[in-house]
Amino acid sequence: MRVIKISFGELKEVKKDSKPWGNFWKEKRHNNNEFLIAAENGDVETMKQMLDPTLKMACVADINISQDGFSALHFAASEGRANIIKDLIGRKGIVLEPLNNM
Repeated sequence: MRVIKISFGELKEVKKDSKPWGNFWKEKRHNNNEFLIAAENGDVETMKQMLDPTLKMACVADINISQDGFSALHFAASEGRANIIKDLIGRKGIVLEPLNNM
Protein backbone atom coordinates (compact mmCIF):
# COMPACT_ATOMS: atom_id res chain seq x y z
CA MET A 1 0.00 0.00 0.00
CA ARG A 2 1.28 3.45 -0.92
CA VAL A 3 0.65 6.54 1.12
CA ILE A 4 1.50 10.00 -0.13
CA LYS A 5 2.47 12.47 2.59
CA ILE A 6 2.39 16.20 1.95
CA SER A 7 4.53 18.38 4.17
CA PHE A 8 5.46 21.98 3.50
CA GLY A 9 4.57 21.74 -0.16
CA GLU A 10 6.65 18.62 -0.84
CA LEU A 11 5.22 15.29 -1.90
CA LYS A 12 6.85 12.25 -0.36
CA GLU A 13 5.99 8.62 -0.79
CA VAL A 14 5.89 6.81 2.53
CA LYS A 15 5.49 3.09 3.03
CA LYS A 16 2.63 2.31 5.33
CA ASP A 17 3.61 -0.05 8.14
CA SER A 18 1.88 -3.36 7.51
CA LYS A 19 2.04 -4.15 11.23
CA PRO A 20 0.85 -1.01 13.03
CA TRP A 21 0.94 -2.73 16.44
CA GLY A 22 4.24 -4.50 15.77
CA ASN A 23 6.40 -1.65 17.03
CA PHE A 24 4.21 -1.15 20.08
CA TRP A 25 4.58 -4.78 21.21
CA LYS A 26 8.28 -4.82 20.39
CA GLU A 27 8.86 -1.74 22.56
CA LYS A 28 6.60 -3.13 25.31
CA ARG A 29 8.61 -6.40 25.41
CA HIS A 30 11.87 -4.42 25.43
CA ASN A 31 10.70 -2.25 28.35
CA ASN A 32 9.49 -5.28 30.31
CA ASN A 33 12.86 -6.96 29.79
CA GLU A 34 14.81 -3.83 30.80
CA PHE A 35 12.60 -3.55 33.90
CA LEU A 36 13.41 -7.11 35.00
CA ILE A 37 17.13 -6.62 34.35
CA ALA A 38 17.12 -3.35 36.31
CA ALA A 39 15.37 -5.06 39.25
CA GLU A 40 17.93 -7.88 39.23
CA ASN A 41 20.89 -5.49 38.99
CA GLY A 42 19.59 -3.04 41.61
CA ASP A 43 19.26 -0.19 39.09
CA VAL A 44 16.48 1.86 40.69
CA GLU A 45 16.61 4.70 38.16
CA THR A 46 16.18 2.47 35.10
CA MET A 47 13.43 0.54 36.85
CA LYS A 48 11.57 3.77 37.62
CA GLN A 49 12.00 4.96 34.02
CA MET A 50 10.49 1.72 32.67
CA LEU A 51 7.44 2.24 34.92
CA ASP A 52 7.01 5.97 34.24
CA PRO A 53 4.02 6.68 31.95
CA THR A 54 5.26 10.22 31.26
CA LEU A 55 8.39 8.71 29.66
CA LYS A 56 7.05 5.46 28.20
CA MET A 57 3.37 6.34 27.64
CA ALA A 58 1.43 3.15 26.85
CA CYS A 59 4.62 1.10 26.65
CA VAL A 60 5.38 1.18 30.37
CA ALA A 61 6.67 -2.06 31.81
CA ASP A 62 4.15 -4.34 33.50
CA ILE A 63 5.02 -4.29 37.20
CA ASN A 64 3.99 -7.95 37.54
CA ILE A 65 5.66 -9.21 34.37
CA SER A 66 7.46 -12.50 34.79
CA GLN A 67 10.17 -14.24 32.83
CA ASP A 68 10.18 -18.00 33.16
CA GLY A 69 7.87 -17.54 36.14
CA PHE A 70 10.11 -15.07 37.97
CA SER A 71 8.90 -11.53 38.63
CA ALA A 72 10.95 -8.40 39.34
CA LEU A 73 10.31 -9.07 43.02
CA HIS A 74 11.83 -12.57 42.66
CA PHE A 75 14.87 -11.24 40.79
CA ALA A 76 15.45 -8.45 43.32
CA ALA A 77 15.08 -10.80 46.29
CA SER A 78 17.40 -13.42 44.78
CA GLU A 79 20.13 -10.77 44.47
CA GLY A 80 19.49 -9.16 47.88
CA ARG A 81 18.36 -5.84 46.39
CA ALA A 82 16.54 -4.38 49.42
CA ASN A 83 16.20 -0.95 47.79
CA ILE A 84 14.39 -2.47 44.80
CA ILE A 85 12.16 -4.61 47.01
CA LYS A 86 11.15 -1.54 49.07
CA ASP A 87 10.36 0.41 45.92
CA LEU A 88 8.35 -2.43 44.37
CA ILE A 89 6.23 -3.26 47.43
CA GLY A 90 5.33 0.42 47.75
CA ARG A 91 3.85 0.52 44.24
CA LYS A 92 0.19 0.22 43.44
CA GLY A 93 -0.79 -3.03 41.74
CA ILE A 94 2.22 -5.12 42.74
CA VAL A 95 1.47 -8.76 43.51
CA LEU A 96 3.21 -9.29 46.85
CA GLU A 97 3.19 -13.09 46.73
CA PRO A 98 4.00 -13.93 43.10
CA LEU A 99 4.23 -17.60 42.26
CA ASN A 100 6.96 -18.98 40.06
CA ASN A 101 7.04 -22.18 38.02
CA MET A 102 9.07 -24.15 40.56
